[in-house]
Amino acid sequence: MPSIDDLIRELSRSFELLSDGEATRFQRKKSLETIWTKSKEHFSSLASDRDAQQEQTQQFLSYSTKFLASSFSDQTELIREKSIDIVTYFVQNTEELPQAVCTTIVNILVGRLGQNQKDVVEPSEELRLKMSILLDALINKLQKNSHLYLSEFTQVIVQILDDAFHEVKKQACNTLSNLAKLTEGYFHPFTEKFIKPLLHNIAHQHSRVRKDVIRTVGDVIQYGSGKHVDDVLSHLAQRLFDDSPLVREEVINVVGTWLLDLPDRYSFFHKLIPLLLTGLSDEIPSIVEKSEAFWDDIGAKFEAENEEDLKDKQDFATLCPEHYPVPPAKRPNLGCRTLVNRNLSKILPPLSRDLTDWVASTRLKSAQLLPHLILAAESYTTQHLETLLTAAYRAAADDEAGVRRGVDQAIFYASHFAEPSLWWRLVGPHVKRSADGNRQLASALRVLTRLLAGAEPRLARPLLPEVAAALAASDVACGAYGLDTKWRLLKCLDSLVGVCDSAAIEEIAEPVYYTILAVMTLPNIKDDAAAAVDPCDGAQPPQQALLAECRQLLGRLSERLGLPDPACLAALHRKYFGTCLARLKRTFTDWTKHSYERAILDTLCLEAGPVVGAHLPDLMEVFRVCLHVDKDVELRLKLFLLLARLCARSAETVDSCGQLPEHIPDIIGQLILPNCRWRAGRTAEAIRRVAVACLWTLLSAQSTTDSDSTMSESLKPVLDELLTALGSLMEDDSQETRHLASRCLGKVLATSGPAMDADKVHQFYPSLVKRLDDSSDAVRLSACEAWLVWLGVTAQSFRSSPDLYAAHLQDIYRGLLVHLDDQDSRIRSAVYGVLAVAGRLHSRLLAEEVQRVRHKHRDEALLTRLLDECQRDSE
Repeated sequence: MPSIDDLIRELSRSFELLSDGEATRFQRKKSLETIWTKSKEHFSSLASDRDAQQEQTQQFLSYSTKFLASSFSDQTELIREKSIDIVTYFVQNTEELPQAVCTTIVNILVGRLGQNQKDVVEPSEELRLKMSILLDALINKLQKNSHLYLSEFTQVIVQILDDAFHEVKKQACNTLSNLAKLTEGYFHPFTEKFIKPLLHNIAHQHSRVRKDVIRTVGDVIQYGSGKHVDDVLSHLAQRLFDDSPLVREEVINVVGTWLLDLPDRYSFFHKLIPLLLTGLSDEIPSIVEKSEAFWDDIGAKFEAENEEDLKDKQDFATLCPEHYPVPPAKRPNLGCRTLVNRNLSKILPPLSRDLTDWVASTRLKSAQLLPHLILAAESYTTQHLETLLTAAYRAAADDEAGVRRGVDQAIFYASHFAEPSLWWRLVGPHVKRSADGNRQLASALRVLTRLLAGAEPRLARPLLPEVAAALAASDVACGAYGLDTKWRLLKCLDSLVGVCDSAAIEEIAEPVYYTILAVMTLPNIKDDAAAAVDPCDGAQPPQQALLAECRQLLGRLSERLGLPDPACLAALHRKYFGTCLARLKRTFTDWTKHSYERAILDTLCLEAGPVVGAHLPDLMEVFRVCLHVDKDVELRLKLFLLLARLCARSAETVDSCGQLPEHIPDIIGQLILPNCRWRAGRTAEAIRRVAVACLWTLLSAQSTTDSDSTMSESLKPVLDELLTALGSLMEDDSQETRHLASRCLGKVLATSGPAMDADKVHQFYPSLVKRLDDSSDAVRLSACEAWLVWLGVTAQSFRSSPDLYAAHLQDIYRGLLVHLDDQDSRIRSAVYGVLAVAGRLHSRLLAEEVQRVRHKHRDEALLTRLLDECQRDSE
């Protein structure tokens, strides 16, 4: 068997050259190669005798280490590298190191690595990594005896943690973790020295470094001093936002291990539990599973440690409450629930503040954590309901959808565990207070929606009428003018209907019906009530969707009430139209242009359709008051628009019961004509225009009792006043007003002319002649239409006394012939039609007038045709 002494004598010259200052770089390098080759050959030959090999290795190290260690400081990098490799090899392959060897290696490592990073002794990153590996190998060999060099190890590791090379940092973390575990009883005083360099690297650009640093932080505090938990918590919490799943998973590992095994864990439960439960909402399934496993184990261990205190609850721990949120299907164990119950008062306030943090990711994580806390707290949520709701109001208005979803889920869980009477006592006043701000009202309604959705129907039953009344109150129903707020209010109504039983639905149906109509009154469709009926006409898709949802909820309400044919909603409108109108009439005398109730009236009338006819007298009372000339101009304009739309579909609305004819005198005499009187100003002009438009709609409406005789009878009480007004309106400054007035005159003459006094009819011909000179072609054309009706009505009187009316007819013919030469072919054609009819009254006279002006006209063809007409009439 080869002797170690022989090996040392053989290599003695090589060892001497390593420390010889006169030796060249080549000689030193050659010596190291010789040492490496010969020593490996020697110890390989002893492979069959393990004990002898280990004994000679220790002897070899005892002799060679001082020479090899001196080469760690050689100026040549290759020599330093080779000497480090040799020492590392023998350290790793020696079962027990002599203390002198350890001391030598520790001293040289302190000298090479333990200095301030500003004065780095070893410039090579690769060699610093190799020495870090040597340090780790040395600690692994020393095992429990590592505490003998704890100060030196601390000095080295603190420095290499700040090394610029990321691989050195990772190796330093591994080494420090090993050291903490091996020196558990002695490590406590040195913990503080490692915290700062570790935290300095916890946000390193390499995810693997961040992962290793977090694991090392866990080990340092686990086996060192727990008083530094507070120093690292904020940094660990920040790593839960890390982009790397490996880093987030390591945070869960560290926090979960602390909650299970940290000696001082009871002091930090309220700080560590939120970090662990955050992992339950991670996007990576493996992290979620690991968090769930840790949470179950922590709860089980806590339950076992406090068995005496929890023995009264353990018998019922497996019984799930009857009204429990599903999903999730799995209920936290008793230990988890107890931990949250005991610490929720410390967790919830800071969590509430984080829900309004300026960083969106912080708000999102906080909102995702909240449901897990509430699910574990169960009935203890009641004690913290006010704090929870206050935070929820703010978070429900967050711009981030994820934040809103998390808070929705938390409130949904809370409503399963808190009695409705308790949360309504807090939420009800807040909804009323929030009505002044659209955004605040939307968030309050969102919270109330989730509370209703999760409430136990049996306990919520006594409160439902009060909730429905609060939502139907003017400041809430009419205060929800923004599209988002309307959606929130509609969802709230949907939840309210959903939680009702068959008895409660009757009590809340009327206020719910009214509030749905308030939601359907869209604010950004400028007072166009027709758009509420036909959302495709100029409405945006979100508005269409809102209207569709409203009608679906009305159908669902009708179905729950057991009304026939709930899809068409007719029965529902019949049941509640009157009470809804009565609700609006409480304030109609005080309406202004800004009154939201007026817009709700539009929606009510246009949605109810045929039901309106049965309530026409009540509706007339509203129109009579609100269309008074002393009322706000814009209010009158909007109500005239509503009246016109109702009249345009009279058979389906106001005349569905055949009551419209008896109200026509009041509509014309009390509503329309007072607003047609001339007053100075553009506003008054607009009122006259919309009033005469409403009159035209009324006169041309196809009612169910439509006939000339019926309309004539309806117009009799106001005919004189109506004709006077039309004569004035035909002289109005607005061409649209003149146009409509001419058409109205034609309609009135067509229906009531035969029964009118002849003189009253004849007095209109100067106005009609004058309208032919109007600046608007539309007015001239409508005047021609009125001429035809007028001639039809007066034909009998002209024929009965042709000589008496000859001068009259001559004036008419001359006035019309002037316009037969108009530049516009449409005017010429219309005037020709009037002359053709008028010529039958006195064809000879018309022929004479045509011959008189024939040479002045550009279009003799029309005159020729007209003469032919006159000749045929004469025959």
